[in-house]
Amino acid sequence: MKRIALLMTLTAFLTGATWHDSMREMSAKLTELLPNLITPEVFMRAEEKAETLKQARALLKMAHDVKELKTAPSSDPQMQAVLTGLRAQIESSIKSMESGRWAHGSRELLSVSRHCIACHSMKLGPERTEFKPDFSNLSAIQQADYYAATRQFDRAVVQYEKALANPAWAKNNEERWNEAFIRLLAITVRTRNNPSLTLELISRFFDAKTYPQNLKTVAMGWRQQAKEWRKEGSKLPVTLEALRSLVARAERAQGTSREPVALIYYLRASAVAHAYLSAPEHAADAEALYLAGLAAIGLSAANIWELPETYFKSCVSLKTQSKWTDACSERLRAADSKG
Repeated sequence: MKRIALLMTLTAFLTGATWHDSMREMSAKLTELLPNLITPEVFMRAEEKAETLKQARALLKMAHDVKELKTAPSSDPQMQAVLTGLRAQIESSIKSMESGRWAHGSRELLSVSRHCIACHSMKLGPERTEFKPDFSNLSAIQQADYYAATRQFDRAVVQYEKALANPAWAKNNEERWNEAFIRLLAITVRTRNNPSLTLELISRFFDAKTYPQNLKTVAMGWRQQAKEWRKEGSKLPVTLEALRSLVARAERAQGTSREPVALIYYLRASAVAHAYLSAPEHAADAEALYLAGLAAIGLSAANIWELPETYFKSCVSLKTQSKWTDACSERLRAADSKG
């Protein structure tokens, strides 16, 4: 694995690094790190800890280097926001391990894959299949998160389903069950754009009787939203009109509920927003940025790693003032007053 990572680094250097090259390098480094991160500290030798820290610092440097690239695959401001969060968490985990809080730091670094999932689940796109390590000692959820983080979505779906269909695990891990299921839906909606698979999975866990009690009523709404989506068809309508419609439907369905009742609508809206804003000619569309921010607020209730302020700040920074930039300013002021 080290030879592969070195070869990719040299290739990127000789040909001019690209975003894809850098993401592939980071995936390879994450693959190297995982075995030590899941090993209990009591079983680790000093040299293994030193090697883990060395690899973690290399991962941090890669994350910093990506910031300098001019080849980002999208002009959606959320991409850079996710990367900033990734760098901050890697840095924090290294500091924890260096200060002797090894277990805390390794857990924090292990969860850094959530930022990768956040980025990779933003949009449609092909899978990667080059990383096939033996992680049989990882739990099904850990394997699923790893596969999602390295864009191996078919494997991720299989492992998420394996864990979520286990009644004993579901009963004893309600919060983790909820989080994992939402990550699974993010994959089927945003990267697979597949209403039939989404509906099948929602229904399957009802049949398996693994839904946590607090999610059953909410999931009934998700099932109805998936049925509606299937009737409409799976073609992703990358238009401002489609974004307006999905956000409006989501806002009506969400109402004043604190639960993520409009999750499927919001996921679909965020997929359209990302695709729309990824086109350079739409990157400065104030209304789209505002609507993307609303979708991100809706997804924040479900912990989908979105940062609404990123969209509102990008909107406010536009040179031309409009009712949309005013609306974005108002959202930022409201967020500041709550903070």
